Amino acid sequence: MSEFTSGNLFLNTNWEIVKQLAPSGALLKQLNKEWMLLLTKDNYMEDYEAPEYIYNISKQAPILYFYNFEDHFWGYRLFYGGEEVADVHISLEFEEEILHEIAMERNPDKKFSQLLFSGILDGLREELKSNNTFEEEYKYIFDRSNVDKFSLFGLDEIQINSLKRLLNIENAQDIGAAFHIKDDFKKALDIEEMSWIRHERILESQEYEEFIK
Repeated sequence: MSEFTSGNLFLNTNWEIVKQLAPSGALLKQLNKEWMLLLTKDNYMEDYEAPEYIYNISKQAPILYFYNFEDHFWGYRLFYGGEEVADVHISLEFEEEILHEIAMERNPDKKFSQLLFSGILDGLREELKSNNTFEEEYKYIFDRSNVDKFSLFGLDEIQINSLKRLLNIENAQDIGAAFHIKDDFKKALDIEEMSWIRHERILESQEYEEFIK
């Protein structure tokens, strides 16, 4: 069974702020002595616009959305000041995601299923391989990592520099290497306990500190 983890991390010191702004049905869970979690039903926002309450909370406290869908992708989104200020998305389906994006840009009047069965995708895939589009796009995978923003969570210069070395194209020269640095990323942030955690799983086990009514 593959790991399926998703949740919003924030510092323990911001418990009351998050509690006041969290939506009904949310769970607050202590991860460790430094970090807490906000878990919600709509917590799967790796590909979607974040809910309004995330932006509202971030105006008063930084929020780190972390996700790890073990056989597919992992990454993070960092929110502060009512904005998304950093993100990284690393997917084993990286080439397929690029293919999907470009195909839909070129064919806005068609559904992806139509392209799938028309043969258009096969030709586009060969085009992107031959002109090295996949390799060129991969070079930008860490461009929005904005590691300096992790100082919002109290990380010092040594820890920030460690993250910079980790989230660097020289350290992860292909998608396979990048996919496997997630454990080092968690260790650098001291969130190693962030595993097998998501709203419905924690709700069922009742391993939370507070349920927001």
